[in-house]
Amino acid sequence: MIPDPRQTPIEFPASLDRQLTQFRAHVRWRKMLEATGIAVLAVLVGFMAVFALDRVMDVPAWFRWCVFALALFGIASIPVWFERWVLRYRTHSSLARLIARKSPQFGDALLGAIELAGNPNEQSRSPGLCRAALEQVASETSRRNLRESAPDAHPGRWWSIANATLVVLAFAAMSYPMAAWNAWQRFS
Repeated sequence: MIPDPRQTPIEFPASLDRQLTQFRAHVRWRKMLEATGIAVLAVLVGFMAVFALDRVMDVPAWFRWCVFALALFGIASIPVWFERWVLRYRTHSSLARLIARKSPQFGDALLGAIELAGNPNEQSRSPGLCRAALEQVASETSRRNLRESAPDAHPGRWWSIANATLVVLAFAAMSYPMAAWNAWQRFS
């Protein structure tokens, strides 16, 4: 017996799945790298503030607590970024909505094809049309660089500032090791 093509479930094109998976990994990597850079910078700037002000005056405890709280706030932002950029964008449809922010027409076409692939009612009505739509979107996607549709991320900027701050702090710590140790203890 020859299987009825209307009853055979339509498979999501492997090339499209691969591209969306790579896009998801790219967005996750860049955004989490950015979040980590911000957290590291928050700690370094907090320590630098305590170190610098300790050289000029006796820093009150409330100020050190405020600086420490701001540094912790920077670190605590990592789970927020994780939820926003890793957990929210687990499905292909959520990735299509993300792509639609920068490329509305393409993102909407991609979302429509993804919804067709997951809707058995539409597949049973016109399986040939569903296959054609998926193939067309897969073909268009293969000609695109999805990374161009990724949200703006500036991990290099945050890590450059963090590295510059670390160099300044390392120089200061080598010049005044006891003061740096004392400031670290007071900071933490």
